[in-house]
Amino acid sequence: MLLRVLLIFVTVIVYTVAWYGDLWSAHPRYEYGTPVTVKATGTEAGYSTVLYEEDFVNSAKAGAVSHVSTIAPISNGRIMAAWYSGSREGAKDVSIFSSVYDPSTRVWTEERAIVTRASASKELGRYIKKVGNPVLFTDSNRRLWLVYVTVSVGGWSGSSLNYK
Repeated sequence: MLLRVLLIFVTVIVYTVAWYGDLWSAHPRYEYGTPVTVKATGTEAGYSTVLYEEDFVNSAKAGAVSHVSTIAPISNGRIMAAWYSGSREGAKDVSIFSSVYDPSTRVWTEERAIVTRASASKELGRYIKKVGNPVLFTDSNRRLWLVYVTVSVGGWSGSSLNYK
């Protein structure tokens, strides 16, 4: 019994130190809405191009939460990103947004809502309580697919997968 209590105590300490001490953080902490651009060039290894670039895609909205991002290649070297955003996870104002990155201009398009509760309800012919968890992928015929979750009754355990 003493060993079990000791193991639980040590586990709690390790998790607390890891959580508050940023031991598991692979990225620097961001303040939401603060534009951040990070570039890693390959000049050290003899490359003349940018190998890695990081930036915010969605706009900063006061109190908004963004979650579950996904990305897929589309035509002409462009990529599309999608995520859901709203006042909080599962809220009625949550929508799925997307933006497209053009490598020739190195700019993301303005975000736009591609699935809302109202649009999903109309397309599916049933009441939709909430939407979320988008996944983008391109199939072998170069068609772009969006798979997302809707909930009509209850919580996420009663959700349905949908596609566009």
